[in-house]
Amino acid sequence: MNVSLSTLIRFLKPYQGWIWVSVVFSLIVGLIDISLAILSQHLLDGVVGSEETAKVMPLLYAILAAITLGVICKYIVKYTSVHFSANVLQNMRAQLFRKFVGIPVSYVEERHSGELGSRINNDATAIEQVLENKFYEYIYNPIVFVCAFVYLVQINWQLLLFSMVLIPTSTFLIGRLAKPLDRMAAEVQLQYGEINTSVQDTVGGVPVLKAYNLEPEFRRKFSGVLKQLFGRMLRVEKRKAWMEPVNTIQMWGTYFLCTILSAYLSAAGYISVGELLVFLVLINQIIHPINALPGLISNYKLTLGAVGRIEEVLSQEDERSDGTRLEELRKTTANRDSHAGPECILEMRGVSFGYIPDQPVLNKIGFTLQTGQMLAIVGPSGSGKSTLIQLICGIQQHQEGDIRFYGQLAQDITLRDIRASIALVSQDSFLFPGTVADNLRIANPQASIEQIMEAARAAHAHEFIDKLPHGYDTIIEERGANFSGGQKQRLAITRAILKQAPILILDEPTSALDKHSEERIQQALERIKKDRAVIVIAHRLSTIVSADHIMVLDRGVVTQEGTHQELLQSEGLYRELFRHQQSDQHVSVQGGGLYEHKSF
Repeated sequence: MNVSLSTLIRFLKPYQGWIWVSVVFSLIVGLIDISLAILSQHLLDGVVGSEETAKVMPLLYAILAAITLGVICKYIVKYTSVHFSANVLQNMRAQLFRKFVGIPVSYVEERHSGELGSRINNDATAIEQVLENKFYEYIYNPIVFVCAFVYLVQINWQLLLFSMVLIPTSTFLIGRLAKPLDRMAAEVQLQYGEINTSVQDTVGGVPVLKAYNLEPEFRRKFSGVLKQLFGRMLRVEKRKAWMEPVNTIQMWGTYFLCTILSAYLSAAGYISVGELLVFLVLINQIIHPINALPGLISNYKLTLGAVGRIEEVLSQEDERSDGTRLEELRKTTANRDSHAGPECILEMRGVSFGYIPDQPVLNKIGFTLQTGQMLAIVGPSGSGKSTLIQLICGIQQHQEGDIRFYGQLAQDITLRDIRASIALVSQDSFLFPGTVADNLRIANPQASIEQIMEAARAAHAHEFIDKLPHGYDTIIEERGANFSGGQKQRLAITRAILKQAPILILDEPTSALDKHSEERIQQALERIKKDRAVIVIAHRLSTIVSADHIMVLDRGVVTQEGTHQELLQSEGLYRELFRHQQSDQHVSVQGGGLYEHKSF
């Protein structure tokens, strides 16, 4: 069975009860439509030329009952179709969203977010629309075609054969015209993905766009994307437009031939007036399904194409969920080393990693980190500092060497527990929608407002939060648009402190802070590192002067290690970086301490 078809069936299976109700009532509607034509035939044959009006009322009642039942059945068909199609849409989107947050970061990074968003929006919606509006026709059309064909054969098979003389030719032409529609429709869906990508890039980059006066360029690019979409949609509609004359010729040509011959046969006494009427009515029930068949086939293939794109995402393997619970491991370690010194929380041994085979970004990295220690990682841009943090957090998987938490290999510990033991402040201080308090409470859902305030004071954030219109209940706009870069950074640091994880990782924690705020953060780090391990990535060397150990990375290799003073006393990249900052920022060293006369 086709993979896309089996995936579609899997999505439909939970709602098979509703689907069967829709199928049954679609069949009933088809039978009712055929019955109405037959009842009309008997009404004419029984009444025309007859004075027995008593025969009229039962037939009229039967027609009225059939119409009423048909209306009810059509309502049920529509309601059930909307119900199961909406549920399928909801289920698809829910599964896609769960997959987006569960798959490895590498898969997401290889694709634009607009393209992935198109799967959950455009593709899922296209499937829902077909199920809601076209599923009925896949059941109704075959039943009315078969019933109408069988009944008309019984009336006069020669007339039926003569009436259908145009159908094979028109069907062949329509099939030829409809053949490229599958590919064209797929191209349109892909173009919608590009539209999403372009809009997302533009909206996300509005400040830069305006700062560089790029509005005309972005308008031109977006206009080009729209023109491509318009061109592809126009080709689809042109192809469909060519099908319309063929359908029209087939329909009216069939009616014309049927009308002429059936009128002759009726006048000659070969068929009755009622049979003439039912022939003209039911021939449409043969023509319509044939005309609709190419469109239904196209919709079927379009649906399978959309399901295939969704299945491509759903078929990706999730991040691993196996391993030892870290809490159990910590208890075991604590019992074993109860009389030892500070516990070794994190250790790397000969760790190497590369995004491309044979092109390592990190090469043979090693260090140990104990409770109460601060490890600083410095180096030029592109040296692998942020990649190292991704390896620690399990976002990327190292290819050589060992990463150990509490002496246990990282791959033997659940990723969820590894990440629960890490509080991360990244370069991009991302804020979620909601209030300030809710945003901070993400790190610790059970935290009281007093605990939140205490963490905010430690991060030098309480002062500005308290001055907000609604304090900690102030609503954060999309991506924190109503906060400055420094304020967002302090909120991110507050969130990390509130998590109370044994490992605190700060990636450029003070890059958006002024001198006074930076000093406050450094004081807070000195306090909180007593019961946790701290890793700081920094370009501003003033942040890491008090670090217990500094590791200098250059092109993925550790070139120097030591304390601030040790590294200043030896030739190497660290002293070069320090002197460069000293020259640029008027930094001076006095008595082993670092003082700034100008904030970074």
